[in-house]
Amino acid sequence: MVYNLIRKHMTNSPEITFDMVTTKGGDKGNTSLYDGTRVPKNDNLIHFLGTMDTFTSFLGLAKAKTNQIQFLRSEEVALFIENVQQRIIYLNGMAASPHDKKPGNPIVEEDIHFLEEFEKSLMEKLQLNPQFIIQGMSELSATYDVARTFCREAERRIVELIFDQNRRDLQTPQKFLNRLADVIYIIARFIDQNYLEK
Repeated sequence: MVYNLIRKHMTNSPEITFDMVTTKGGDKGNTSLYDGTRVPKNDNLIHFLGTMDTFTSFLGLAKAKTNQIQFLRSEEVALFIENVQQRIIYLNGMAASPHDKKPGNPIVEEDIHFLEEFEKSLMEKLQLNPQFIIQGMSELSATYDVARTFCREAERRIVELIFDQNRRDLQTPQKFLNRLADVIYIIARFIDQNYLEK
């Protein structure tokens, strides 16, 4: 059931072609957006995209560790994270694009529903402790907790864009990040529960 849910929602990452990674274009403290517009690297949008880069890198670390755990493989958690990372690429593209020039496969309400369904599938097997947690019961759950904190930071940064730069087009991505942080929290607690049951 979970496998079918994730596979149904999978998209391919956009292809990027380039001759070199180093362009020297950022040596003076500016960088390019999706449409070629140059902005300073301390712009709120660049802070958001940098936070998202950190976030998805920690997700990648969590995913690599997840593949080694049998009970998580049966829940397709790594496949879920792979799907989320693909959607983050499009979310970043939305943020880095002008309002009227959005990339294909934007974040939509269906993406949020997908997160809620995956969360529901885990919650059916989880008993949450009604107390504040102390992170670090296992290295893997702690890795997910670190990823979650960066997801929350990214959400705060995208809210800055919505309110300070009138980026109302990012309201659905903000909702996506809000829900995603909840799901990552549930994954970490699911790991803790299985750790305790060993």
